[in-house]
Amino acid sequence: MIESNSWSVDDYLTFLHFRYYPAGGKTDIPPQIRSAISNQTLEYSKPELLERGEQCILQSIKNHIKNASANNTHVVPLSGGLDSRTILAALITSNKVDQQNIKTVSFGSPRTWDFELGQQIARAAGVKNIAIDLTSPEVDWSIDNLLNVAQSSSKPVPILEARANRLPVENFESKNTIFWSGFMGDPSVGSHQPSNPHRDWELAKSEFIDNNLIIGDSPLHKPDFVGQLPSEAYFDESLLTYEEQLDFAIRQENYIRPTVVPDEQYLTPFACDEWLSFWLNIPRDQRRGRKLFRQVVYSAFPDLFSLPSSTNYGLPITSSRLQGNLNGVKEIAKNWLYSKIYKKTYTHPNTNYLNFESAIRGPHQLHKSAEYLLESFEERDILEINLSSIWDQHQAGEDHTELIRSVMSLESHLLSN
Repeated sequence: MIESNSWSVDDYLTFLHFRYYPAGGKTDIPPQIRSAISNQTLEYSKPELLERGEQCILQSIKNHIKNASANNTHVVPLSGGLDSRTILAALITSNKVDQQNIKTVSFGSPRTWDFELGQQIARAAGVKNIAIDLTSPEVDWSIDNLLNVAQSSSKPVPILEARANRLPVENFESKNTIFWSGFMGDPSVGSHQPSNPHRDWELAKSEFIDNNLIIGDSPLHKPDFVGQLPSEAYFDESLLTYEEQLDFAIRQENYIRPTVVPDEQYLTPFACDEWLSFWLNIPRDQRRGRKLFRQVVYSAFPDLFSLPSSTNYGLPITSSRLQGNLNGVKEIAKNWLYSKIYKKTYTHPNTNYLNFESAIRGPHQLHKSAEYLLESFEERDILEINLSSIWDQHQAGEDHTELIRSVMSLESHLLSN
């Protein structure tokens, strides 16, 4: 929630530009990460790294279900990526979980990888899947629903993404149900480790800002973002790159966690001590691009990881990047042709959630919610910006999706207060 009487104009502007609040430099590295990287680099042979990586996956899941009862239902929100698939694969192989008690949920837009591949993986795994089409009128995007999401959020978050991530909880009885989250999966195994990390903290901060700004050119004034970030690194970059320090302390804790882990019933096996102590301390060349992790999951669970992945543009992770790029071009062309033939809105196959640009124009329920929230925020007269004009321009075909979504998020939190 936002305490509106404690926020300055620059705070509002910062949230609108980032769609979350970087905490004014007060954020610290989570203690489990700080303790994990104090370990020595794990200098094992390649076979030993593969074996220990597999053990780490299985043990991290095992530790999280050691107190679970036999009749617990395990719900895995399943996308087309690697993190949720890893959790599902480990649960299926566990002798403590009855496979009939494993359920999956996929949500997104038809003809996108996250939506379609999640269902394909569930079928291959032999588990029940609930597929939720976010373009359907059955999904509630009303003002009341968005305000409820804002009210229950631990921090100001992107309201539309947060609303979508609450769908698993809404579709299962909470009693005796365990929900799983892939939070910190990708970044912990190296997906955010740069090829050429900065050795200068100030340069790393500037790049962090550039990579995190949602809104580029806009009529909004830009406050001093650099001054809102920590003045000193959390620790030496030889232990963890400066880019990852900023990501873990600020983006993951203030944006990703409160958005994708919406309930206390969620388990986060990729944020536990055992997981982090291994994956943050393997050699950097094995973390870069999730190199070792990809090899480990394919070796441990070849059936599920031979299937297509959104991380390689609809091809398995065993396919080359060139093959993935070519397949991505093909899928983009197919979706474009489909939209022309059937007179549908074009949606990129790698779209997360739904095509917000089109939905805000209507007749989707988000059109009414967006219009209400923009009018409500404009009445506050906090910023010198003509939102009515921006709304009209968007309805006429110009793309102001990101600014509109940021205002929707901010006003939802203000109203919920």
